[in-house]
Amino acid sequence: MRRLYASFLTLAAVTLLAVGCATTGPGPLAWDVLPYPRDSDWPAWSGVPGRLEGETLVLQGHPVRTHETYSVPLTIECEVELEARVATDGFFGMGFVPAGAPPDVGPFNLRWLQIACRGPSAASGRDAVVFLARDGGVRDRIVWGEQPFAVTAGKPCTVRLEVTEDGIRAVIDGRVYDLKGVKIPYKRFHIWLDGWQPTDRWHVRNFVIH
Repeated sequence: MRRLYASFLTLAAVTLLAVGCATTGPGPLAWDVLPYPRDSDWPAWSGVPGRLEGETLVLQGHPVRTHETYSVPLTIECEVELEARVATDGFFGMGFVPAGAPPDVGPFNLRWLQIACRGPSAASGRDAVVFLARDGGVRDRIVWGEQPFAVTAGKPCTVRLEVTEDGIRAVIDGRVYDLKGVKIPYKRFHIWLDGWQPTDRWHVRNFVIH
């Protein structure tokens, strides 16, 4: 479990430039940089806040979420790259948090896609794609997957999520995953991103919502 009590950091809006957001019209997409969750019990260094490096959003242990809220149907597209495999295990997460969720604690309610990278010392020792649900607490449960998927450090990976009232279709590096029966139960939601562990740097580029 990666939760640590930490001092509250002021919520700041980061504008990711040169990214189109067709649901609200072309233009910059604003991200809220979230403080590290104050209800965490993670015992080590917790990383640094999400930040822009050029037109790349870099995640290193702290989540971000869209300033605006959205509803289904919608499609999300982006490129994701793990800079180097430093930690024994970690993940890139893309999910949906109900509108109005507190920004300074781990999401109590969340639906999210996880691209997990795991070294030989991790529990399963293999990379995978999995979809998780969290309801009323910090423990996640698997609602779809796991499906093997190799994470290659230094190589961008394309991610596309097509979300409708009937379910979710994911296309990751050209591989299609039909998440049958997986739905987003929130009327309005923020799109939430996370990159873990703190020693790993995840790069997010060309993020588009339409």
